[in-house]
Amino acid sequence: LGLFDQLHWHATTVDEAKDINREFGAAQQIFVAGNIPRQPLANYVQAEKHSGKLQLLYLSVITAKKQLLETLQSLMHLPEHCSVQLTIAGPIKETDYWAKCAAVIKQLPQHVQVNYVGDVYPEKVSLLMQQHHALVLMSKGENFGHALFESMAVGRPIITSHYTPWNDLQAKQAGWNVALTDLPNSIEQIAMMDQEQYDVFCSGTHQLAVDYFSKQDFIQQYQQLFG
Repeated sequence: LGLFDQLHWHATTVDEAKDINREFGAAQQIFVAGNIPRQPLANYVQAEKHSGKLQLLYLSVITAKKQLLETLQSLMHLPEHCSVQLTIAGPIKETDYWAKCAAVIKQLPQHVQVNYVGDVYPEKVSLLMQQHHALVLMSKGENFGHALFESMAVGRPIITSHYTPWNDLQAKQAGWNVALTDLPNSIEQIAMMDQEQYDVFCSGTHQLAVDYFSKQDFIQQYQQLFG
């Protein structure tokens, strides 16, 4: 019918452009212009890290897609020598799903503590991230993942799935791409890091954010999109 012939598509990544071509035909007019994230800090604040202790942050909407429930279930399997504190921040979008999460939280062992702080004002996100060792977001899919980038931008490694643009994280010493089945082991390994080991990943994750931001010509991309 040619319903999409006159449309101009905005893709935020090359992979997203490929998805549009696959779904709507290869003749589509597609402009790739990346999301504009917050600029990385010039100098990030180091976090004190002791082996056996880990402060995690979940920062996102609370829906099944983000797999918070599965993340909480993974914490059930952590050994006693790992003391983990998880802060959950973000609006509850699916109340039934949150009820399941709350039920798991009540069953967690004493060496795993969880605190839900509700939604967070954008201007307070950076400070909240700096108060934790890492961000965990096992999302089923992200076209960019603003929370992931913002964590990297303040020098905090990320723990995430294989379904975001941020892959090969461990090779870059910037974080960890893990399957849900491997999440308990990964969290234990991160918790057992000492200061020196942890600092390597903080440096790597901040550098990844700086490199990404410096390579993006956001002005030219959006001039092409709207010109």
